[in-house]
Amino acid sequence: MINVVLVDDHTIVRSGFAQLLSLEEDIQVIGEFGSAKETRQNLPRLKPHICIIDISMPEESGIALLEDIPSGIHCIMLSVNDTELMIKKALELGAKGYLSKRCSPEELVQAVRTVYAGGVYLMPDLTVKLVSSKTTDSVTQLTKREREICELLIQGWDVKETVFAFIYGWFLVVCAYFCLWVISDYLLSDPVLALLFLPFALRCGISLHITKKYWVIPYFAEYSVLCLLCFSFPELSYLPAFILSAVSFPLVFIFQRYYFGSQLKCLCLQLLLIGIISAINGLGIFSGEFYFTFLVSFTGGILIIPACYLVNDFLFNTNWLPLTAALVKKPITLRTKHILIYIFLFILNIYIQTALPEAFNRFSLFYLAIPIILLAFQYGWQGALLGTLLNSIALIGTTHHFSDLEITGLLLTLSIQTITGIFLGVGIQRQRDLNYSLSVELNRNKHLTRQLINTEESIRQDISRELHDEIGQNITAIRTQASILKRIGHSETHEKLAGTIEQLSLNIYDKTKGLLNRIRPRLLDDLDLHQALQNLFIELGFENQGIATHLTWQNNQNAQLGHILEITIYRLCQESLNNIIKYSKATDVYIDIRIEDNVHIRIRDNGIGFDVKNVTSNGFGIRGMQERAGILCGTFEIISNPIEKSPHFHGTTIKVSLPRN
Repeated sequence: MINVVLVDDHTIVRSGFAQLLSLEEDIQVIGEFGSAKETRQNLPRLKPHICIIDISMPEESGIALLEDIPSGIHCIMLSVNDTELMIKKALELGAKGYLSKRCSPEELVQAVRTVYAGGVYLMPDLTVKLVSSKTTDSVTQLTKREREICELLIQGWDVKETVFAFIYGWFLVVCAYFCLWVISDYLLSDPVLALLFLPFALRCGISLHITKKYWVIPYFAEYSVLCLLCFSFPELSYLPAFILSAVSFPLVFIFQRYYFGSQLKCLCLQLLLIGIISAINGLGIFSGEFYFTFLVSFTGGILIIPACYLVNDFLFNTNWLPLTAALVKKPITLRTKHILIYIFLFILNIYIQTALPEAFNRFSLFYLAIPIILLAFQYGWQGALLGTLLNSIALIGTTHHFSDLEITGLLLTLSIQTITGIFLGVGIQRQRDLNYSLSVELNRNKHLTRQLINTEESIRQDISRELHDEIGQNITAIRTQASILKRIGHSETHEKLAGTIEQLSLNIYDKTKGLLNRIRPRLLDDLDLHQALQNLFIELGFENQGIATHLTWQNNQNAQLGHILEITIYRLCQESLNNIIKYSKATDVYIDIRIEDNVHIRIRDNGIGFDVKNVTSNGFGIRGMQERAGILCGTFEIISNPIEKSPHFHGTTIKVSLPRN
């Protein structure tokens, strides 16, 4: 016989489990306890085989009790909490079984028998949780590099394709590096110094924006070009270039650790890195002047590194649409407007450089700043960067004499324009992003508010249905029974009591009906909005108070209004008519509703009027109407002429316009 003790603070649950287990011939319940303290006092005396413990108990949890269970007693934990962490905790403390309170009677009996036989029992769904967690844990224990290799294998990459990708990347970087060196050498007429202008900046820009495992590609490409130059120009010493390339490695390594976050932060880090590397390059090239070498490196850095950032941002931070079946045959549409604008600005730049009279040469920088400002205003810092690149090409392409003085002026011009343009674009982009964030947040709040209205009306509908289906029906049944008792009663006392019950139930019925209409009029579910508004006049008793009502409904397009819009219109009219009944002392009320692209509502009366400023600041009803209209992006206007100021043209008019969609 298996002796079982039950520990649960709910008497009903404990008694049910005891009755269930007692039905089995080989199981008997020898004790029931409602707390951990009571269990500790009595468990050593009973010496059961199995102890079934509820985890969630008020004074002390079952987990704490589990630690004090004497050896030789097997425990099965029972709880509503079936999280993976709780299961692991119970098993670590020595529990031999874990059941959810959703378990079937058969599972409870099977758990007792399995644990008594020396096994461990878990419900199947709990076992699945633990196994899936174990699988996930084993995957997360892989190193970052191991996970990357696994991803490549899953994508179908083999060693040959990986090697080809590295070779292809090396080839592209070598070509770009060499082309930039040719342009730099053409401008500076110094092969060694030309390396510090655009090529070094390209290597820094690429290294800064790729993961460290791919750094071998730009550095190997750079050393390949340097070896080629050593072979082609043996009379020059390229040792400083090798040294400066190696020195920049730890700098880029350190900066990349902090290279994340906002665009402004990244651009400021770029500027700092360019300044440090330019200073090191200026000190490392002993054959030239420090300031000129610094200017060459600095100008090349601010031209190329932000461009690398722009390409990286476009490729990896842009939301790309997957190529679905609907997009396979969709033709590519080029935005010709933007292309034409850029071509026009480029031609304008060339024209300014070549055709501007000498008397206006001193103002050429101001003319060249116009495209940067225009592109920055239109496209942010990305447009400003494109504008500075455009100006750079135009300036270099129209420069015919390369004296040191002219080159210095050109480099200064490029540096100042690039820095000014980029940070001007950053400022514009930041303001644009802020406006966009505010717009998104505003739309989100409007969406949440609409959901709130929906939820409110849904709750109102549920309460209204519950009152109607349960309380209303029960009151009707009471009235019916009271009527029957009144008819079959043989004494005057019976008839009097039955009449009292019938009258009281009738009063409750009327109050419930009024409450139903206040919470949510069922007419909106059973009739259309037009009829529901007509019924408002009847419910509020305008005719009994001698107030003439006029409702004009114009819906020439037979447009269907959304549920939220109908509710809003009804509530606006309901609140307005309530205020008219209470305060206006009017004799005529007009409601005009015209449904076009927008829904136009006008509610007016000939009452005594009021001071709009005082009421709108203190009146919750009118404020609620304004908020309801604002939620749907509508407009709300209230005009009132007090009778004291306008004896002949007094009254109040409310004008509301709501978008239909």
